[in-house]
Amino acid sequence: MSPPPPPPPPQEPIILTGIGTDAVNSFEDLSGLSSKRTSATNSPNSEFENPYDTLIDACENDPAQIQKAYQTHRTTRNANQRLRLISDDFQGVTVDPILRELEYVRGSPAVSYAFLDSPEKRTEDEIDPRNCLVFWARPSVTVMDLIGRIQSRLKKFAPDLWLMPRDNLHLTVLEITHSTTAEFVTTLIERMKPSLDTIVNHPRSHRARLVKPLLSFDAAALAVSFVPAAGKEGDEYTYHHLRRDFYSMSKAANVGVTSRYIVPSAHITIARFVTARDHEDAGVVDRNKMKEWMDLVWEINAEIESWDGEWTVGEERGVDCRSGRLWYGGGKTVVQAEGF
Repeated sequence: MSPPPPPPPPQEPIILTGIGTDAVNSFEDLSGLSSKRTSATNSPNSEFENPYDTLIDACENDPAQIQKAYQTHRTTRNANQRLRLISDDFQGVTVDPILRELEYVRGSPAVSYAFLDSPEKRTEDEIDPRNCLVFWARPSVTVMDLIGRIQSRLKKFAPDLWLMPRDNLHLTVLEITHSTTAEFVTTLIERMKPSLDTIVNHPRSHRARLVKPLLSFDAAALAVSFVPAAGKEGDEYTYHHLRRDFYSMSKAANVGVTSRYIVPSAHITIARFVTARDHEDAGVVDRNKMKEWMDLVWEINAEIESWDGEWTVGEERGVDCRSGRLWYGGGKTVVQAEGF
């Protein structure tokens, strides 16, 4: 007699998906391959059980084409966002209201002006109830040093810009769930426990290199993005293949995967806006400051274009399965692989 089938994945009680700046962000695929990979509604082509296989198939499993897709996505997005931010009808940077209040209760002078009429402080759990379960790759020291230099340049222009702390920097390899309850995350962890060690250690035997950093941005945040390497021995297995494998292994652990996006992006968020004052004059968006802000981004990108380093996912610090209120780099580790 064959064994009974596993129980279906638990039903997910997603909550509060409409709060926070990411609720208004567009996760549109700008690689130019969408017509090949998606339906008319821009959802993954249903012929692929794993949504990451759609890009791999469209790129004919060619690392150079996969790299080009990631590059096209981020450069097109930067160009589009630049036009938006310097346009005459741009209304100003998008302040993250949750992060701003968190910074208020942590005593940040940059945001105290926004709470003069409501000085009572809520707890951090009350401010941000969004619980998540993810797999994070932690950047190498070399990458963190690069990011630190970029953050310093940005902070000099915008003193009240919120910077992701060095120890919190991360690249999301796969998001299992977001914006849900702590109880539901615990349910998923219990179900995945037998598989977690295998999943987080996968990069030890499946090396994926990332290269060519670029400062990416929109009205809400800035990130340093990378592209999958191509052209050297071993590059046949790309970062996109790694994302595909994490998805497959997580599904095999009998949980649903409700990631917000599958676009070709490998980015580390490094800064967010908790106030618009750095880009305003007398409470109104300053067009000259926005143009100078964009000029600074382009200047930084021209400088880091010569960066010839690389980052292999899982090196130095292994992949971290993380849970809890981790939108801004917090949360707690469920299990973490050893670095190599």
